[in-house]
Amino acid sequence: TLTGMRWPDAQHGYITAWRDSTLFVYRFVADEGVVENAHTEIPPTQLYPNPATNNLTITSSIGAGTIHLYNILGREVMTGMLSADGQATLDVSHLPRGIYDVLLDHYGLQLPVGMVAVQ
Repeated sequence: TLTGMRWPDAQHGYITAWRDSTLFVYRFVADEGVVENAHTEIPPTQLYPNPATNNLTITSSIGAGTIHLYNILGREVMTGMLSADGQATLDVSHLPRGIYDVLLDHYGLQLPVGMVAVQ
């Protein structure tokens, strides 16, 4: 049974489905020939410390913008704002242990800028 579909940006998606008592999570990248104007250069971005326990610091060359963290199911679990100088510190201490995708709003797209492990 299909339980959800999510497109955090124009290139990446998630599908979650149940079969019997097993949850399947599929992460995919769209065919570039089908998605028009999907290619955008990802701005240089740093995520540290990685793995993170309490705080995650993000620095990017784009300046002010919105940061999104997504869990393995493709659900947004946190957002934050980069300051005008391109820095943000997020309190991740309340997040469950795991791997999270970090995406950055850039010209109307959510660009994947990395993954962070939360311990």
